Amino acid sequence: MKRLLLAAVTFVLVAGFSSCTKDFDTLTENTNNDIKVVFSVADKDGFEGATRAVKTEWGAGDKIVVFFSTGTEWLLTDGNANNVLLTYDGSNWSARANSIGDELLASASGYFFAVHYDGEWSGIEEASWPTGRYIFDGYKGGVILSASGEYTIADNVITLPELTLKLDASAVQFSVKNLASVEGDWTLYVNNDRTKENGYSDSDMVSPWTGYNYGSIQIYPYSAAYAMISKTSKAYAQGVVNGEDISFFGTFDNQNSTITTNYLFALKNNTTSKVYYYSYAPNPFVALSGKAAYLLPELTLNGDGTIAEGCKWE
Repeated sequence: MKRLLLAAVTFVLVAGFSSCTKDFDTLTENTNNDIKVVFSVADKDGFEGATRAVKTEWGAGDKIVVFFSTGTEWLLTDGNANNVLLTYDGSNWSARANSIGDELLASASGYFFAVHYDGEWSGIEEASWPTGRYIFDGYKGGVILSASGEYTIADNVITLPELTLKLDASAVQFSVKNLASVEGDWTLYVNNDRTKENGYSDSDMVSPWTGYNYGSIQIYPYSAAYAMISKTSKAYAQGVVNGEDISFFGTFDNQNSTITTNYLFALKNNTTSKVYYYSYAPNPFVALSGKAAYLLPELTLNGDGTIAEGCKWE
C-alpha cells in the first residue's frame, strides 16, 4: 500500500492509477475533519463488439461519485455532502471528501454506491417525484456505470475496495458519425413504429428506449444496503462528444428490442431548431440488444444547413 504522510492540507495531493490493484491514500480538507480515502479503480467497462464507441479507458475529466449508507440509512441530502468525489486527470486518480458528517464517521462500516459522472460535479437534489430519489445536479448526458459494495471507516480513514464500475446490462449507445464537427447542441429521439410524417415523440408509450438527459438520472435507495440508478422514461437523450462523433446514451426497457416495423431516429439541433430524420427498417427483422453500441450514418449538410445530396438523413 502506498502511503503519504503530510500535515493538514487543503487540496488533494495523492492519487491512484487506473487499472491498478494497489491502494492509494488521499488527504483532503473537510469541513470538520481531515478525511483520508483509500481506494483503487479498475479498468472502465465498455460496450461489447462496439465500433467507434466510448473507449474502455478512463479519460481526463472522468469522475466517480461515491455515496454511503451506514447500514440503516443512506446519507443522501440536497447539496454536496457525505460523498467522495474521485477525479481522473488522464494519468492519476485523486479523491476529495465532501462534508463528511459525524454519522458517517461513527459508522465503522456500511455500504457504498459509486456512479460514473460526466461533467462538473455540484451535488444532488431530492426529486419532487418520485419521492425519496435524488437527481444529479447539472447532469447532461453520457454513459452511466456503477458499482456497489462495503466500506470501512476508522480514525477518519475511509477504505473502499477496488472499484469496478459496470454498465447496465440494458445500456445502449447510438452515435452519429463525424457529427462533432457540426456546430450545435444535439438531442436524439428514438421511436419505434413511427415515420417522418407523424414525427417524433418523447412519450415513453412510443419507444422501448429510455434516453439519458437533463434530470433523468436519479439515485434510488432501494434498501438500507443497496442503491441503484433510476431513469425517467423519455425517448430522447442529450449528445456528448465522443472523438469525432456525437454519442447518445440510454437503455432498452427489456434489454433486447426486436424491430417489428421500423425505428425512427430524429436528430435535433437545439441551436438551430432543425430536425433531421433517419428511418431504419431492416429486412428480415432484427433485435437490437442492450450493452451494445450502434453507429448511425453521417449527417452531411450544405453550407445553409440543408441536407447534402446522398445523405441518408432526410
